[in-house]
Amino acid sequence: MRDQLRSGALTPSELMDSHIAAIEQANPGLNAFTELFLDQARAAARTPRPGPLSGIPLTIKASLSYDSTAARRLRHAGAILLGRTNTPPFLMNYETDNSETGRTNNPLDPSLTPGGSSGGEAAAIAACMSAGGIGSDGGGSIRWPAHCCRIAGLKPTPGRIPATGHTPECLHPGGLLGVIGPMARTCDDLALLFEAVAGHDSSDPFSAPVPLRGAPDPLRPAPNAFPPIALVDAWPLDDAIRARLHFAAGLLNAHPSLPPLLHGALNRAHELWRFFFWRVNWLALKPIVEGPPAKGHPSPLHPLALEWFHSVRIQPEPTAHELLVNLSARDRLRAHFLDAMEQYPVLLCAPATIEPFPHGDRTRFSLDCVRPLELRQPPRPARARHQHRRPTHRPPLGRGNAPRHWPPPRSADRLAQLQLRLLLNLRLVDLRAEARPLVQHDPAIHRHRRVLFEVVVGGPRGDQVLHQRAR
Repeated sequence: MRDQLRSGALTPSELMDSHIAAIEQANPGLNAFTELFLDQARAAARTPRPGPLSGIPLTIKASLSYDSTAARRLRHAGAILLGRTNTPPFLMNYETDNSETGRTNNPLDPSLTPGGSSGGEAAAIAACMSAGGIGSDGGGSIRWPAHCCRIAGLKPTPGRIPATGHTPECLHPGGLLGVIGPMARTCDDLALLFEAVAGHDSSDPFSAPVPLRGAPDPLRPAPNAFPPIALVDAWPLDDAIRARLHFAAGLLNAHPSLPPLLHGALNRAHELWRFFFWRVNWLALKPIVEGPPAKGHPSPLHPLALEWFHSVRIQPEPTAHELLVNLSARDRLRAHFLDAMEQYPVLLCAPATIEPFPHGDRTRFSLDCVRPLELRQPPRPARARHQHRRPTHRPPLGRGNAPRHWPPPRSADRLAQLQLRLLLNLRLVDLRAEARPLVQHDPAIHRHRRVLFEVVVGGPRGDQVLHQRAR
């Protein structure tokens, strides 16, 4: 898309018109948007601002304001905002439905949820109504919709992308978990969006001045350029998800077992997440939920919100002692993870334990299931049997004899390196051509794209999560 704009094969106005046509055709059945800026977008496409995203039509989640730091940086890079996308109430559910804006449907199957809380953003991108955009994630809200709609999403380390202009504010305690991050149809697009919006912002107290660094050339990989990878197959998964996870593990030559230092740490991480995301956040939301209804909204709470709040109301309110103990436990666990990830800086995980479910269906999913599960011992993954996709050459991977102190570049670099490694192992015909995003706006082209995995990448400031897909 960007290459065609630069070469003159496509004009910004033509690209904008095609996206607007896709919105007019698909959005009535999907309901992905809460607000559209179509007149402004058409005008901006006539004379787009120069930059790395010049003329590219993008969207933002409704929890981000038009004047948020991320939105301003996208426009500064030349992108043109088409609109803001739907969310569940309070951004707190794994479906996207709302009393004021209605339900968003999955472009791949309207009877299924697109996920939440960035479900509108994922649906808009998957349906080719948007080339990409910005979501937010504190408990899977980028990763789960990306999985449901078969696109790519990145939950970056807190502090890499400023969350200024997000509602609710990403401050303590929510800022320990919640971040904003890019969503797109390819990982190359994620990289472009990440580079456009990342960087220090003094108005965000979590923001950190961490520079970006380039990734190696995919056609000339340096020796030992790729980090060792460990497979994390620790929870019950749908058969199809496990099959894709192990297929990816075979392609990437991932170490077949969880690093010993992480045994028991995954469930402890989940317990701490529940404490901060559920019990501590409830203290801020309780006055809104249990207070008098807002004027003109006698019943403002959607059933999805009531479902979430019913689950948290039955738990005791956290005490100051619990808060201090769990903040310390979080720091210790983070150090523990970073220590374990010196040997395996990349953890290969399933993006979710289940596939997208029908709207409102609680036979396979409920909030009661959002809890630690019994860990299972992972079997050794079998070699991939897809002979036509197997590489004739694999880069050095540093498996069993991985050095304890593998040279750790920035986390963003590891994401790029892992993506390049996947491309090399898939033996795509033209790696450079793969970096060109699609221009065609046809949701059917995504029906055969399969989500392969999620990766957690260790780094100096914690972890990042990349949700990757392959053709």
